[in-house]
Amino acid sequence: MRQIQAALEQATAFSRDVATLANTMNSIAAGEGQLTELQALLTRNLRVLHETNQIDRAFHSLTAAIHLLTMRSSGAAIRDAA
Repeated sequence: MRQIQAALEQATAFSRDVATLANTMNSIAAGEGQLTELQALLTRNLRVLHETNQIDRAFHSLTAAIHLLTMRSSGAAIRDAA
């Protein structure tokens, strides 16, 4: 009878361990889903950052071109006045 009781207790402990393992695996799977979402968000943010950087470069190039045109037109106006 003691052997049956011991086997039953071992089976119960094994069942609890399997349930704990299943819960842990579910938690890991949920964490992986969140990680995938975070990776997608990071990719979107990096793309926006890259596009913003390109816009910033274009803005600086246009500003430089405007300064050059302003200086040339100011120089032409000074020559015409003289």
